[in-house]
Amino acid sequence: MRAFGIELSPNVRSIRCNRRELTKEERVAIVTARAAGVTRRVLAENFNCDVATISRIVKRFQNHGSIHSLPRSGRPKKLSTQQVRYIRQLIKRNPHISWAALIGDSPVGVSKSTLKRVMGKDFRRKWRSVKRVILTAERAVTRLAYARQLRHSQAMLLEGAYSDESSVQTLPNKPNGWVFRAPKHKYDKELINIQAHVKAEITIMVWGMIWKGGRSLLVIMTRDHDAPRNGYTASSYIWALEEGLEPYYRPGTFFLQDNAKIHVASKTKDWLESRGIWVVDHPPHSPDLNPIEHVWKKMKEILCRDFPELHFLERNDANIAKVSEALKVA
Repeated sequence: MRAFGIELSPNVRSIRCNRRELTKEERVAIVTARAAGVTRRVLAENFNCDVATISRIVKRFQNHGSIHSLPRSGRPKKLSTQQVRYIRQLIKRNPHISWAALIGDSPVGVSKSTLKRVMGKDFRRKWRSVKRVILTAERAVTRLAYARQLRHSQAMLLEGAYSDESSVQTLPNKPNGWVFRAPKHKYDKELINIQAHVKAEITIMVWGMIWKGGRSLLVIMTRDHDAPRNGYTASSYIWALEEGLEPYYRPGTFFLQDNAKIHVASKTKDWLESRGIWVVDHPPHSPDLNPIEHVWKKMKEILCRDFPELHFLERNDANIAKVSEALKVA
């Protein structure tokens, strides 16, 4: 009722006046009219403001010779220049400090938004740490020398054979699940992005090799049942090489693989050497120059697009065979 009464009251003029600035022309007219003897009440009614506003404008002109508003003090600063410098030093000494700890270590009790406002553009937010492998000084030097050597061997890189393994999982999750739909079809079964919170029902390890103008057959790798964890060993890798590398290898062509344990095992090295296969040695954590990674990405995209039913299969021998056949087609 009070708000309703204010809306009907003549005092609404003074309420509205507090919410706007009088223009320069209006202030000049007020000072001129007041000097001519017009009363403050009449001026307040004519300019839709209260008497106190008229008095302030006239008094400011008399004391300062100006019709403009004086500078406002604004909100008082919660942190001094020294305190802001101290907080920035805390961040520089410990970039991993949490917001809660930073607020707790601040000289005065401030909020997170206040810290963001005073920290400047460099420290206004926290960034996700970039992931990198640990490089010793010796490995870093070796890696740089390897990269410089390859820079002058671009023609040779086109003549190599590149191989790698890839793990394919039948998870229904689609990280980029974008669809065209109307708002009312938001939860339609064929349009939702199903999220699985358990391990994939079917996981298959595949091996492949590509070279300029060709590729090998896709090899479904076999687990080594003699291994303690029934995983993939050097024997599993050699079985894949016998099926996928040996029939396609051309003498004089270099063969590129990464430094996985099954790749650099003594058993694997002996097998490659006995077949006369030229393997390019590269230092640990060397730049990944294997273009087959793009092939794996494309293969998985085709698998999701052309065989969506595979994502809902339970793990058994028959379904594993279905996924294997689909991979060879993709």
